[in-house]
Amino acid sequence: MPWRRREAEISSATPQWLLARALGTGLHYNQALGAMGEGPKSESLILEVEPFRPSAPARKVSLQRQPVRPTVEPRPQPISEVDPGIYYVDVTRAKDEDFKAGLSRMEKARGLIFDMRGYPNSEMGIDFLRYLSREPMKSAPMLIPIVRYPDHRITDFDRSGEWTLRRSPHT
Repeated sequence: MPWRRREAEISSATPQWLLARALGTGLHYNQALGAMGEGPKSESLILEVEPFRPSAPARKVSLQRQPVRPTVEPRPQPISEVDPGIYYVDVTRAKDEDFKAGLSRMEKARGLIFDMRGYPNSEMGIDFLRYLSREPMKSAPMLIPIVRYPDHRITDFDRSGEWTLRRSPHT
């Protein structure tokens, strides 16, 4: 499938995320390559590469797909003490209930490491943030225009996606 068509089918907030998803870089921890990296082993992936210099010709490159998983760096357990008094939390693999179960130990920690590489999973919501601040935290404004009249006249905004996290009573 041509790159531009593939780009149009991928949800992304930034050009970098679009590129990473399209190339299938395995940004989710221990996840197989996706998008362009997917396909039958017998089928080559043909890329047309545009040169950096406008005067140079474009080149076609053929890559043979291999049934391999991406190289993933070793990581500690999703929630673990990596050094005395230093706790590690991987938000791509940790679960909310495990985080809450380890709170009493983490409250006494000298340091906390939150590994934000990849994309947080649905098992670890944003609730952990309430334990990290004495002040309430608010999301960025999420203003969805409500158009009730002709000519796209905006009369109000739906702000239902916004959130406020208050300090946990347990801290």
